[in-house]
Amino acid sequence: MDLFIYAIVIIVTGGFLSSLSGRNAILPSVFAIGSNLFGAILVFILVFRHFAADQSFAGNYDLFLLSGPVTFRIDSLSAFFMIPCAILAPIGALFGRGYLSHSKERTNNHWFFYNLLVASMLSLFVAGNAILFLISWEFMTVAAFMLTLHDDRLSSSKNAAWLFFAASHLSTGFLFLFFAFLASKSGSFDFNSFSYTGLGSRSVLILFLLSLTGFGTKAGFFPFHVWLPEAHPAAPSHVSALMSGVMIKTGIYGLVRFWVPTSSVSEMIGWIFLVGGLISGLFAIINALACDEIKKVLAYSSVENAGIIFMALGAGMLAREWQMPTVSAFAFIGALLHVLNHAIFKGLLFMGAGSLLFACDTGKLDRLGGLMKRIPVAGTCFVIASMAISALPPFNGFISEFLIFSAGLRSIVSASQSVAFMSVILLCGLALIGGLVLICFTRIAGLVFLGETRSREVPEVVALPAGMKWSMIILALFCLGAALASPWIVSLSAESLLSRLSLSEQASELDSISRLLLKVNLFSLSLLVTVMIFYLIRKKVFSGGDRSDLPTWDCGFAKPDNRMQYSASSFSRPALELFSGVKAQEVKFSEIKAYYPVKERLKVEQGDGAMKYIISPPIRWLDRLLLPLRALQHGRLHSYIAYLAITLLALLIWKVGLS
Repeated sequence: MDLFIYAIVIIVTGGFLSSLSGRNAILPSVFAIGSNLFGAILVFILVFRHFAADQSFAGNYDLFLLSGPVTFRIDSLSAFFMIPCAILAPIGALFGRGYLSHSKERTNNHWFFYNLLVASMLSLFVAGNAILFLISWEFMTVAAFMLTLHDDRLSSSKNAAWLFFAASHLSTGFLFLFFAFLASKSGSFDFNSFSYTGLGSRSVLILFLLSLTGFGTKAGFFPFHVWLPEAHPAAPSHVSALMSGVMIKTGIYGLVRFWVPTSSVSEMIGWIFLVGGLISGLFAIINALACDEIKKVLAYSSVENAGIIFMALGAGMLAREWQMPTVSAFAFIGALLHVLNHAIFKGLLFMGAGSLLFACDTGKLDRLGGLMKRIPVAGTCFVIASMAISALPPFNGFISEFLIFSAGLRSIVSASQSVAFMSVILLCGLALIGGLVLICFTRIAGLVFLGETRSREVPEVVALPAGMKWSMIILALFCLGAALASPWIVSLSAESLLSRLSLSEQASELDSISRLLLKVNLFSLSLLVTVMIFYLIRKKVFSGGDRSDLPTWDCGFAKPDNRMQYSASSFSRPALELFSGVKAQEVKFSEIKAYYPVKERLKVEQGDGAMKYIISPPIRWLDRLLLPLRALQHGRLHSYIAYLAITLLALLIWKVGLS
């Protein structure tokens, strides 16, 4: 356990050194990169020791501000969820050094809060009691808020940061009630003492809804996802990578830890996860298709991938209740692998988006185009990540979604109507979401990197720093490496993970899963080799007259105008028309009457139906209800002192009355 404490101390110390580096432009990022790299190495050593040697680590530490000790405990679940953080933290810091190099503001405080975010997420994953968990949760919230508020001169950044802050503290309130109820029943804040035994089904359902609201808000579970599409475009891209790849996984981690091992109302929770994940995934990817800002598209995509994970968890819980260990094992292993895979390819996608912002100073899809010729490293890495998130071989997204598909296929032949219904929801949901994801990322890759620039207002492309390029190259290699290493990852960690989640019966299926993944990898490698052979043949034999310095030829036009190309809205319009009820996009235009119109107007607005119809109405009602109380906040200091005196007097009277 000492290695973990050393890792946290190194990361936090690196943050403090960054903040104390004065006006030096290099030292803050150097301290951040070095501390995160050394901290990640120590975390990887701990994780490897746990899974390879089956070593568990725990420790109790007294903090002078608390009445009891805080408990650090590293088990299989916490060790697995620390892996994405250990991967993205140093790579994100390396990317961020180049990304912030054009900033005129000092970055000292930025790197302090970046390291604080990393340290708080790591400590949250190893928290053994509710006290440390909530402390880490709050530190994580404050750090992410300050990082989202990086460009505080923009009103959009301020609004996004405060929306995130409000949503996070709402989730904290629900989690506080959840932990307080369990602690009052068990007499301890330690997670090992928490139990649902003796509680009625209604009480367990209330507890689940409290935790679902608390953890689901952070995880992006519909309809609590509304902060994500606002916070990600406001935050720097390497911070968005860390928030999407790791921070939203803290919500999934909490739900997995506290609900997957329990058998209380497990079937009901499974259906909520399955159906809720389907709604989250579909709603998010439809909204992603309606967006014309790349980071907002990626934010909705994070909600969609969280929905896939929830669908897999729900299918696994249902299959466990129905005594189907093979189906349950495939679903749970697929869900956990997708947690890791999503962190890798989504981190790469956000860094690719950051490269566009750095090079072109815009993330608007309708203003970009033809960038594969100008920033080929970023373009190639973004296409690789797009293939991974679209679940195409040979990349890692294909592996985890293949296992989830396999769970549905292995259960659809069941004679039970409930099992068949679950399989249909899982398979049809994944197929529909997967098809829309493919459209979505074909749209982005085509609009941004192919064709010609769509706006004359885009400035000259700025060359990317080496740190940004290498960060993306490393993650692109991880997209391939995580797929090829998946049989080894399953054989090393899955048995311990399933045992920790009270799924020992499912562990007998791991050999068949590993063998299946090995066959899948052989197929993927053969596919990759075939594509490379055809590419080399084409390059050597058929590319003699190719000219990369000429404009794109299209339909007989030697020099097509940028208005002849697809726009972001026109590309996705056919797909969005199928889901017009979601109200993801509103198109306003004037009717064309003349044969040769001189000037016509077309306006496309993207909105979030959950915010408009579910979240905003109760907030407006509460605002009107509390409006009279604003008179209490008038800025007069002596009145505030009087409020404190009255409160202290009331507490004193209450205490005396109890005595």
